[in-house]
Amino acid sequence: MFWKKTFAFLAIFVLVSIFLGLATPDLSSAQTVPTMAPTTVVPPPEEPVPTPKSKGAPLYCVKAPLSKEVEVELSLLRFPETRNKDIWGGVINPPGTACDEAVELVCKIPVRYLPQRSQLNYWREALEVRQYVKGVVDDSQSCRPKKVYFELTWYERWVHDKMPERFGFFWFNPNKKEWQSCEDVSFEPEVGKYGRISCSTLEWGYFTLGWKPPKNK
Repeated sequence: MFWKKTFAFLAIFVLVSIFLGLATPDLSSAQTVPTMAPTTVVPPPEEPVPTPKSKGAPLYCVKAPLSKEVEVELSLLRFPETRNKDIWGGVINPPGTACDEAVELVCKIPVRYLPQRSQLNYWREALEVRQYVKGVVDDSQSCRPKKVYFELTWYERWVHDKMPERFGFFWFNPNKKEWQSCEDVSFEPEVGKYGRISCSTLEWGYFTLGWKPPKNK
């Protein structure tokens, strides 16, 4: 009987000890501050804002109404974003160039945008010369010849004088899809810093300076 009571007492003591062990908090863990992930998130760097130059420089153009009474000249500057007033190229329209009321648009066009560009070697970008009648492009020949011109750089003038076989004034014929030499070219050596070369023409479209590469035999 004594052993039964003793065994029962020990069993109760063990159960109570186990219960107290489960209920008592782990003091070592309770005193430890858990490490938490930082709540401040560093934002990613901002995406670069593309500028017009990073997308490709916008076309440089000028425009004006053509007149039946007075001469109209549209010119492009060599360095339009500076105070430099050197002329790059342009068009001189005598009175009555346009057969009807029209606006002329003159733009500098990068070589990569030119039609059939593989037909020429280029000294510079091209001029695109267009007339708009009632807001629509009109490629009909002008009623009077206009002078499309370029003012030369030092190097272009050197090539013009020393290597004339590699220097020409060309117009793109859209019907033949071909760059053709201008038939009426004049050179004014005293105009501008290094001279001005002009093409007198009734046509509209693309004009540039360059030369035709030799054909492969």
